[in-house]
Amino acid sequence: MLQPVIIFLLLISGVKEKPEIRSEKLKERIEKLNATGDEMSLIDLAIFVETLGEEEGNLDIKDTENLRAGRAALLSVPRYSERIVEFIQKQTQNDIEGNYSTIQWRGASMQALAQIRTPESLNALGTLLSDERDPWKDIRGWGDGGRPLPNSYLSMISLAKMKIRNPPTDAYPRFPEDIIPWQTWFDEVRSGKRAFSFEGDPQFYTLAGPVAQPGRSKPTIMASSPAAGMGQPNGSPQWPLIVVVLISGVGAVVLVLRTRKALRDL
Repeated sequence: MLQPVIIFLLLISGVKEKPEIRSEKLKERIEKLNATGDEMSLIDLAIFVETLGEEEGNLDIKDTENLRAGRAALLSVPRYSERIVEFIQKQTQNDIEGNYSTIQWRGASMQALAQIRTPESLNALGTLLSDERDPWKDIRGWGDGGRPLPNSYLSMISLAKMKIRNPPTDAYPRFPEDIIPWQTWFDEVRSGKRAFSFEGDPQFYTLAGPVAQPGRSKPTIMASSPAAGMGQPNGSPQWPLIVVVLISGVGAVVLVLRTRKALRDL
């Protein structure tokens, strides 16, 4: 597992490189992913995007273009979010079995998903909120690096970085007990009871895709009904009333004609 660790260290130090160099490295990663389609090529690109995304707002024009291109490349990969979650689950098992050289990959991969603000990425992270396996909590002596954290905690931190409007916790989540409101929130999202949106994007979503803004729906024009009478909306035909008016008008004309004839006969 030495090679992935070396790749990871190179990636997290890459933010100090010149934008032109990162452009070349991004191009190489995209070409490799397109050529091989393998798991590590996908994760390599994902964490490269995550590294740039962490600096979003402080990037120059060239690196902003790099970030946009990297996100687009990830989105073009079929089942990108599911494949990243599958990788995370493999790394989780490695961590449980004591292969601690892979610990960093779980959190970094989740934060890479947070850089792709789509319902698919949110769903992937949301499903990991329920993975509370934590066989490391009673082990002592982890040193400066700290002990491994459960996926539920890591996914909560990543969801908080997705820039979701009106998140379930006001402050940035830091404590294990903060997971509960995020789990409740995602349960509502998954059931379809709650829509969500991201900062900088006016569109609202459910996990199924874009939806109308909650609380705002298009007015419904009701079809005309003979039984509706005067209660029908404006613009719909009021046939019973029209018929009554016509009959009344004809009756009035007949009455006037008969009255005139009677007066002439006097």
